Amino acid sequence: MYNMIMISLEIGDNFIKLAEANFRKRQPIFRLIKKEFHSKEDNDISQEIVNLFKEYNISQKRIFLSIPRRLVMTRVLHLPSINDNEIKNMAKIEAIKQMPYRDENITLGYRIIEKFKDGYSDILLAVAQASTINRLISILKKADLTIEKIALGSESLFGWYSVIRKKEKPAFVSVILLNIDSEYIDIDIIEKGKLVFTRAFSYSERSLIEEIKKSIAAYRKERNLNIDKIYLSG
Repeated sequence: MYNMIMISLEIGDNFIKLAEANFRKRQPIFRLIKKEFHSKEDNDISQEIVNLFKEYNISQKRIFLSIPRRLVMTRVLHLPSINDNEIKNMAKIEAIKQMPYRDENITLGYRIIEKFKDGYSDILLAVAQASTINRLISILKKADLTIEKIALGSESLFGWYSVIRKKEKPAFVSVILLNIDSEYIDIDIIEKGKLVFTRAFSYSERSLIEEIKKSIAAYRKERNLNIDKIYLSG
């Protein structure tokens, strides 16, 4: 049976963020909650989450876990295959190359950006230390929550834009999504409706513009396209 309520939760350095979508009516009802936690101990964070669910009367225990972008290394790779199994194996090999850890110490995922007629594929590879992901999973399990899916925070930002994009006439070729948080900024670059670049960095008012310029320059070097529009959120 389709679950009519969906919960996405992110644990940051100082805040718990929760998004709730209720699909019981024709138009989804969204609730966005951000709460500061006062202890960095994992057991205390678990209890904060339990209290949060009680405070807002949330009974849904199956959630999506959103991983902050800054905890994950990403690369766009051009791989010599369009076969899904071969791409999966190549992604694993590249992940081990990219991270100075053993196979069992990393967690990886990837999104296929595009498959080409010449037999090559572009993928967005995401790699994190397994200990980082396992810690977040443990915190949520102690809060009596079940994780249905784990996704990179950039995917949520991309999903938000995908809804907006349907309303745009004409659709833009390349756009920047700039999500400004209390301590970090996430940058996604969307090209022809596909997520092709993502980056996160800490910032100050002085460094903000320079960091955005660096991201645009890196994108132009890789993809040789200009940016049509910037969206701000946060």
